[in-house]
Amino acid sequence: MKSIYKREISADYFRPLSSFRYNPCYHPHVASKKQLVLARNLSRSYQFPEGNILRLIMYTEIALNNAVDRDIELSYSDLSEIIEFEREPEPIDKLVFKSKNKSFEIVNPFIIDHLYYSIIDLFNFQQTIKKRRSVEKISTDEPKKKVAAELFDELTQTEKISHGKSYCIIGFIFCLYNIHLESESPLLSENHYNKLIKEDPGIKETYLQYLAGRIKSYFK
Repeated sequence: MKSIYKREISADYFRPLSSFRYNPCYHPHVASKKQLVLARNLSRSYQFPEGNILRLIMYTEIALNNAVDRDIELSYSDLSEIIEFEREPEPIDKLVFKSKNKSFEIVNPFIIDHLYYSIIDLFNFQQTIKKRRSVEKISTDEPKKKVAAELFDELTQTEKISHGKSYCIIGFIFCLYNIHLESESPLLSENHYNKLIKEDPGIKETYLQYLAGRIKSYFK
């Protein structure tokens, strides 16, 4: 039997830009120096309020960290329950699958045991621990693409900035946090890119063209 069940996990924990309430009396004082410098520079280059761009910069960090932290929190919550059960295991009477409006039970002991051992195999303790200790790298591309889309909509629709300039702004923000797609290399900073141009005369793209080109791949 082919199942039609499908879930988009990243959607469960993704935080949209509309949920981030920027406070101009608070957030500028808790922002890092790098965030403030980038906001100031982008405000000057693209002529829109510094507070508006700082909101997008801070939102990006919060949204991506939220996606990763919730994933880790979920794994450790499930792990702790299993570990506790393993200390004094006993036969499982039934498994309950419950959604918002429906639920069903499995009582066949052979299926229950098979599913239980499959869960044990699914959890790789070493990988989970390693993931918890290092959350600098976002685990999947989907949250990054969602954040890029949120920023793009805000820049083009609310701030009325052109598509090309919006790609560049997103590129500067993503470069700050070393955000890149799994299939791509990290974004180069403007200084590193300019050094690369000097070393390789064959490179014809400007840094802004380079940024825009890289960010466009988030929308394919």
